[in-house]
Amino acid sequence: MTSDCTLPLTRRGDGTGGYRIVERHGRSRSFGTVTGRTDGDRDSRIVAAAHAPSGGAYLLERSGEVHAHDARHLGDARHDSRAWVGIAHTARGEGYWLVSADGRISPFGNARFYGSPRKRGFVLTDATGIVRTPPGNGYWVHTASGRVMAFGDARSFTHAASRSPVVGLAATATGRGIWVLHRDGTVHALGGATERHDAKGCLPPGVRAVDIASTGGEGYWILTSDGVVLAFGDANLLGTRERATDRAVALTVDSD
Repeated sequence: MTSDCTLPLTRRGDGTGGYRIVERHGRSRSFGTVTGRTDGDRDSRIVAAAHAPSGGAYLLERSGEVHAHDARHLGDARHDSRAWVGIAHTARGEGYWLVSADGRISPFGNARFYGSPRKRGFVLTDATGIVRTPPGNGYWVHTASGRVMAFGDARSFTHAASRSPVVGLAATATGRGIWVLHRDGTVHALGGATERHDAKGCLPPGVRAVDIASTGGEGYWILTSDGVVLAFGDANLLGTRERATDRAVALTVDSD
């Protein structure tokens, strides 16, 4: 993957698509076809979020508590002492999966259990997220050290380790390829994913990449910790929150 800081990384396109920027205290703002916002709570510690097909959002705290905004709450893991790090909603929208740092998967609503790292005997401490396959019959779990584990109808990919931790993953429209995002802005294209430019070397001092989301086509958005959205491929920049008052942690999109 190549980087070029002279590219129009924040270009404006034809206005299609939509996304929501979520900050660590639960404040969020929406752009494009995604609407609504949340004010947040200073006591909240949001680590991940998922788009709700109703147009709302599910926000996950590290404690396992899920906040449903303009969506039906389907349960959470707040009574489990694990550190929870990721959430993904089902294709039909009436369920979601949570993943913990040690690799436990907890399904809620109509979400089916397709397996977990723990059930396979892997002892993890650094899982960082979960991403549903486009058909909805499986998911990937990714770790900071670069391992990508496939369950259900998810395809298996081999990802080389990097000195920069993995912070996010996005699937192509077919699920035959994935883009893996590292904290330094590097993106690796695996399988059938098309290589795009990335943000390595383009981030200001102290700023890191925190999330990546697919357009559902041939591109993706990258969210940085200061609330800036960078667009690549067929992604359109619909708005951004530069110099966010809270640290940005998640990007949800209506093509999830």
